[in-house]
Amino acid sequence: MKYKFIIITALIVIILNNPFLHSETGAIDTVLYYLQGDAESEYLNNPNFPENIYGVPSISASRNIPANALTDIEAIGIGGEIVVGFKGKVLINGPGTDFIIFENAFVNPVNKGIFAEPGIVSVSQDGINFKEFPFDAETLLGLAGLEPVYGDKDPFNPEVSGGDKFDLSLLDLDYIRYIKIKDTSEIIKYLPQGHKYKNPDFLLTGFDLDAVVALHLEDESILSVNESAEKNNLMVYGDILYLGDLKHHSQGFRIFDLYGRVLMNGAVDSEVILLDNLSISCYFIEIIYESGNKIFKFVKQ
Repeated sequence: MKYKFIIITALIVIILNNPFLHSETGAIDTVLYYLQGDAESEYLNNPNFPENIYGVPSISASRNIPANALTDIEAIGIGGEIVVGFKGKVLINGPGTDFIIFENAFVNPVNKGIFAEPGIVSVSQDGINFKEFPFDAETLLGLAGLEPVYGDKDPFNPEVSGGDKFDLSLLDLDYIRYIKIKDTSEIIKYLPQGHKYKNPDFLLTGFDLDAVVALHLEDESILSVNESAEKNNLMVYGDILYLGDLKHHSQGFRIFDLYGRVLMNGAVDSEVILLDNLSISCYFIEIIYESGNKIFKFVKQ
């Protein structure tokens, strides 16, 4: 029993540090808000929008040849901004890069620098309050639209995909629902000659969005249910239900399925309950106290 407790405790520590073990990859599929700025006339009111920014980046995009077809990019333009997201999903803070933004930056064949039309990136959990990724006005690091795209590579592998990578850990956020990109191409005009991203002012036409992919998506419904439980210190990590402070003074527990059938019951003699005999689904747990019972809904993933 002693060794079993040690193993379970170790598992809790590991899982608490890696709470999102069942995430998936995906691309944006919804636009919450769009303000198109000044762009070249042929790209204004693009009939291919928003489908042209859904899915993975253009397969034709490369280090030297950017995507530029109306079906592949959306010209957000000088001063424009867009807010995008994932239907029924939230983007969670997983290990390393959490999402990648693909613009159509490319290597300038004349000066061998990067032709970039960058954008400021911010994120939100509610679509109202946004938190901005910090960036350096001199190096431009932290902005989107700086790195060429390798359309023939795996877009979900940040080691080979190209594009600009963002990690929610930098903002101390566990999850987000929306990503905002705001054109800031004007910043190029203030760079010194010879700068890696310096290009003639008259060539700047604004941020061009190709795609945005996420590396760690979770079902929104599951997050919402478990968020409610977590407010009461009850958390689910794979096959482990962590009771936390709810264990104190409890006399027992019962777990029901959605049909009201009792699937598990017993004494609460530990802060964890093993759920390895339960299938992936939604359940209720009733924790029994002398002063009255408490019922919580949770999801085993």
